[in-house]
Amino acid sequence: FPPKKFKLTLDRSGTEIEDIIKAVEVAQASILDLYNEPDFTAYAPGKFNTSFRYELADKTGKQVASAGLTDLDICLPCTLAFVPELAAGMRRMSELHVTLLTAMETLSAEVLNYMDKLPEGTPVAAKELLHLGGRAAVDQALSRLVRRGELMRAARGLYIRPTTGRFGAHPPEASKVVEALAAQRGERVARHGAMAANELGLTTQVPMREVYLTSGKSRSLQLGAQLIELRHVPEWQLVLPGRPAGAAIRALAWLGPKRAGAALRTLRQELPTAELQAMVGVRGRLPTWMAEEVSALANGG
Repeated sequence: FPPKKFKLTLDRSGTEIEDIIKAVEVAQASILDLYNEPDFTAYAPGKFNTSFRYELADKTGKQVASAGLTDLDICLPCTLAFVPELAAGMRRMSELHVTLLTAMETLSAEVLNYMDKLPEGTPVAAKELLHLGGRAAVDQALSRLVRRGELMRAARGLYIRPTTGRFGAHPPEASKVVEALAAQRGERVARHGAMAANELGLTTQVPMREVYLTSGKSRSLQLGAQLIELRHVPEWQLVLPGRPAGAAIRALAWLGPKRAGAALRTLRQELPTAELQAMVGVRGRLPTWMAEEVSALANGG
């Protein structure tokens, strides 16, 4: 008799003897005409040609299935251990696992060695480490080092090495991280006008968090518990980087037109003449209201 392909459905939901008998009769009727079905040409002797499917229609059925799978998970390794071929394979897998762990630890050490050679606070992207290994292996090594506290994830795909001091590991200075990142990306950055105004004595207000202005895109960095914001601004707000004159321009931008006059009178007393002249020299790049205020410095006002 040639193999036939058929589907036998057995309803096991009944709890009374009459329901069970009826379900068996329905299942039996579904294969009475099996002789007239086409031959199963895909049948392969010695292979798995039969499949079973159970519909878990209620909570009890799902609980029973879950308990069965748990028992299988416990018993299967013990059963397979007595099959010589599988036991040898499991030993080989264990050896490979040890080899893999050793390779992963070696890669982690190479990542730390690479980052320790960089200046403090230098952020490193995962793509910069591909000379040490494949992308997946590098990502796993970085994640492992973050979990150990040996690296900090400053942003997605961006990592920094903590600084170790008398009181343990802590994030590097925000300014060093921001400046290093700007140098890598070819951006210009400067302290926010609120901080500049405070440092120049134009306000006693102290910003609650560190904000930097950038020619790049707006984004944030997480340095431990500290959130650093990089905010994109127009080019004129980044003039005269690293100079008191530039800080004064940014302070005026933060203070606004109404407070600019009083601020400039203070700056005239506090800044060297060279810095005041530098402010006058860039007035053509400033907004009209600020250019008018700064022009007073040239006119002796």
